[in-house]
Amino acid sequence: MKMHGRLILFCSYAPGAGKTSEMLKYAESLEKNGQNCFPWFLDIKGRDYEKDNVFYKRYLAENTFQRKVGLSEWIILDELGLKNVRSKKYVHQEIDAFVDGGISVITSCNLQVFEYYAMYFRRIFKIWKKEVISERYLDLAGKIYFIDRNPEKIVEEHKNGKLFMNNNIVLEKYMNVSLLEKYREWVITNLLNRYSEKVVFISLES
Repeated sequence: MKMHGRLILFCSYAPGAGKTSEMLKYAESLEKNGQNCFPWFLDIKGRDYEKDNVFYKRYLAENTFQRKVGLSEWIILDELGLKNVRSKKYVHQEIDAFVDGGISVITSCNLQVFEYYAMYFRRIFKIWKKEVISERYLDLAGKIYFIDRNPEKIVEEHKNGKLFMNNNIVLEKYMNVSLLEKYREWVITNLLNRYSEKVVFISLES
């Protein structure tokens, strides 16, 4: 019988919540327990604060890019809704290939990349996402870590120039405390209603 890999998902309701940092901490804990993790794709734009992270250093060492994959029990694929700049494939497509091939994956995303969550996101923020993906990745995930952070803290980081998105116009629409609070409440309620048995909350107050 063919063995499939596992999928662990780190998600949130907004950029700047800390999902990538928590994902990398999880990968570090796996390595401390003797399991190899390889960063196949990390979204490094605007994240200079992560430059000393061991996985960012591995990712930037391109000579190790292909060689280490076959030796790894876990693959790190950041930002489920993005395209991998190296492979030119969407991250969710690569997740399918790795998991089907028996390699486990740790990934991250904001929940509005999923079709169901994108509908309410559009209604609140008046932002239309061109690309949305199936919720089957939420179904496939063995564990879903929801990274929760105060909307006021997220907006404060944006004002201090610490948040980055490819589209600054979209980011400006996004950074509204009252709208973020409304969307956050809806996301948490629906995530628990649908996946309560495998959701773990991580609250970041800072």
